Amino acid sequence: MTSVFEKIEIMSKDFEDTTFKLIAKKILENTKKGKFYNQEELASQTFVSISTLTKFSKKLGFSGYREFIFTIKNEWSKYDWEKSKKVDTAEVVDSIQSWISQNEDFINQLVEKLKTAEIINIYSSQQSFDCSKYLANLLIENGKNAILLNNEYRYKERKTPANGVNLVVLTGRDNDTLVDNFSKSYDPNVANFLIVTEKQENKIELDFTNKLLINFEQDNSRLDTRIVALNLLFFTISNKL
Repeated sequence: MTSVFEKIEIMSKDFEDTTFKLIAKKILENTKKGKFYNQEELASQTFVSISTLTKFSKKLGFSGYREFIFTIKNEWSKYDWEKSKKVDTAEVVDSIQSWISQNEDFINQLVEKLKTAEIINIYSSQQSFDCSKYLANLLIENGKNAILLNNEYRYKERKTPANGVNLVVLTGRDNDTLVDNFSKSYDPNVANFLIVTEKQENKIELDFTNKLLINFEQDNSRLDTRIVALNLLFFTISNKL
């Protein structure tokens, strides 16, 4: 299910400077500060009418602004609580190691394809970009032709040779450009692997050679635990090459 924040982020990136885009950007700006304004206050901030905010809320699938602001407050509160609560380091590491062991089939299949790949394209979300860069460097050290693609911008279709490998790492909310870039370059005859979070799984409806779900027990969308998980996973993959 797409989160409210994700819907707002998509609307805030509209190519045209619409009124709804202006409202979406202001809401994101406010929520980053933990601020939630009533309909009259937000209307004043964005120089629009109250009825326009009602239409904006309905565009997002709500009955009106009251339901919209109630939902976004709850989503933000849950997100903020999960980010701020303390975690036990040993429990997190044990959880990640167990998750890696449970996905040994995915790892082994990916490794076999990487061994003979002419080129390895890594499509990474912004949240996981540094981890993907770490993987790319490990692959290069192993003599592989690995390319970490910059998905901040949309680009034309990218051809992958028959014995190439595409690896998509899909985490975080801000990845619509990544999905668009990969979808344009998708070739079902090439080895395509997906590493994805549960919340982002429905964003890319393509057939993959294999898929790994980021669902270790201690995962709560925190950036720090995700970094540890992905780096340990990529280290494991590199060690098998």
